[in-house]
This record gives sequence, C-alpha cells and structure tokens, in this order.
Amino acid sequence: CTINSFYTGEQTMGSKLILLLGLLAGAFLTFTCVNDNKAALTLKYDKATQDDVSLPEPVEPIVAIEPIPEPKPIPQPQLVSEPEPIPEPEPVVQLEKPMFSYSTKEPAKLSAKLSPNDKTQIFEQFILEYCQSDVCTQDLTFDENIEDALWQSDILKIAAFLKEKSVKNGLIFIEGYLLKLEGELEDEKELDALNKLLELNSLEIFKVENLTTIAPKIIIEEVQEEKKQQPTAKQTQDKINQLLKVNPIYFKYNSDNLTLNAQGILNKVITTLKESGETALKVEGHTDSGGDNAYNKALSQKRADSVKKYLLNNGLEKMKIQSTGYGEERPIAKNPRDTINRRVEIHLMRGE
Repeated sequence: CTINSFYTGEQTMGSKLILLLGLLAGAFLTFTCVNDNKAALTLKYDKATQDDVSLPEPVEPIVAIEPIPEPKPIPQPQLVSEPEPIPEPEPVVQLEKPMFSYSTKEPAKLSAKLSPNDKTQIFEQFILEYCQSDVCTQDLTFDENIEDALWQSDILKIAAFLKEKSVKNGLIFIEGYLLKLEGELEDEKELDALNKLLELNSLEIFKVENLTTIAPKIIIEEVQEEKKQQPTAKQTQDKINQLLKVNPIYFKYNSDNLTLNAQGILNKVITTLKESGETALKVEGHTDSGGDNAYNKALSQKRADSVKKYLLNNGLEKMKIQSTGYGEERPIAKNPRDTINRRVEIHLMRGE
C-alpha cells in the first residue's frame, strides 16, 4: 500500500509538469504569431473600431435671443398755453387808530371810535354805570377799519376814577399815541392814585400829557369866609396872583388856544373880579425864548387876546380890558427856554 501511494504521487507531479510546459509552449507560439502579424492586426482593429463607434451628432450652439425693444412713444405736440397772470397783491388796509374821550364836566360826554372787538362786556358795564343818565351823552362808532384798543380796560379804570372822585372838569382823551388828562383833583393822595393808574403796562405806548391840578382849597375857603364888604384893589390883586401861582395859565407849544384847565382857572379869576368891583385890568402874554423873537411877540399877543376874549364872554363884558404881548422879554425862570415862561398874567389897572 505504501509503494502504490508513492507511485501515485509521483505520477501526479509529472502530469502537472507536462501540463505547465504545454502552456508555456502555447504562450510562446501565440506571442510569436501575434508579433509577426502585429501590423495586420493593428490595421484590422482600427478598421473595426471605425465601423463600430458612431460619432455624436454635432449640437448647434444656443444663441441667446435678445428682447425686442419696445418702440419709443412718439411725443405728442404740446399746446403752448399763455402763462397765467400773476394776481396783484391785495392792497394792505391801513387801519385807523382808535379814539376815546370821556368828560365829567356837566353834561358828561362819552365819545369813542372803536373796533367791533372793543364792544366788550367791560365797556358796556362802564356805560351802564357812568353814562346812562340824562346828564351824559354818547357818541359811539364801531368800525372794522379801526384797530383794536388793547388799552381799553385800563383807560376805563382811569375814566371811572375821574367820575368816582368827582374830579371837576375831568377829561381823559386818547387819539393816536397821545393820552391827555385834565381836571382838578382833591389832594396829593388823589394825584398819587392817578399817577399809579398811568403806570399800567398797556399805557406805555402813549405820550402822556397830564394837565390835572390840585384844587386850591385854601383860596376857596378864604373867598367863602370873606366878609361881604368890598375888598381893596391890593387884596383882589393878591388873590389873583395866588390863583395864578397855584395854577398858572399855560399854553401848549406854539398854541394860543385855552385848555380846559386854563378855562377853569379863569373862571375863578372872574369870580374874584366880580366881587372886587374893579372896572379895568390888563392881560399880559409871555412866551419862552424858543423861536424867533418877533414871532414869539406875536404869539404872546394872541395868547393875551384869547384870555381877554374869554373874560369878556364870561361875565366881565362891562370891564375895560387891555391885552399886551411881551414875547420872551420878561421870563420868570432862570432858563429862558423853560416852559413856565409860556404864561399869562392879569393885573388891575388901579392901586398897586
């Protein structure tokens, strides 16, 4: 058994060796054959490749299509219109300045030119309290072309003051930017109260012409207590001098018109002269040194004539009165331009 096995194994190895040699011989023969026919085989392969492989169809390039531009609109011919006329600016309406006047002199009178906006409850209340009786007349105008009187309430306070204090010959007057006051106050206390009212804010726009005076109580008492016997010429002259010293008869600049205040003073002079029995007197007119000397003399003559005319028309029509103007020749103040020099003096024509 052992020998048979060995033999069988040797036989197997031999068979494998023969088979390997056969394979090598076949491979060699194949290589030799291919190598000898290499050119022919290559040509044959190339031909077969060309017949079998189909070339792809050429692809047309994609061309981007640009959008067709919209046609531009044909401009329509525009009609040339005439330019609209520029409206002319409306003219600026120049409003009038308000006016106000209230007098306590009998008969009392209230006059005013005001805006409709000034017809306020305060104004109506003032009329109801101070100008509704038979001895008070009204002359009122309300117009849209008049400025509003922003000072109305403060002015009514002053007007009420004149009435409540029974200020003799009291007057408050406003026109434009001028505020004028006249009247005879009882004492310094009333004068201070009136000056305080004039300091109200709404009145700062005005030029104030305050011609109010304090009534000469001492002189009035002396006249009332005087005996019925006829006074001497010196006594009469002294009274006139005292009256004119306390309340001089002044005139406004470049004017010969008597103010209401001056008329009140002359009324006292007339009373004194009637009681004296005098028959002749002289009225002297004077000015300050402002202006031409000849002009001042003529102006002083006019002022003296105004006083003379008033005396003759108010109870002294039978008296012989002479009027003379001295201009700036006889000043009573050190400064010749002082307004106190614009005065009138009254002198009796007999005695001292």
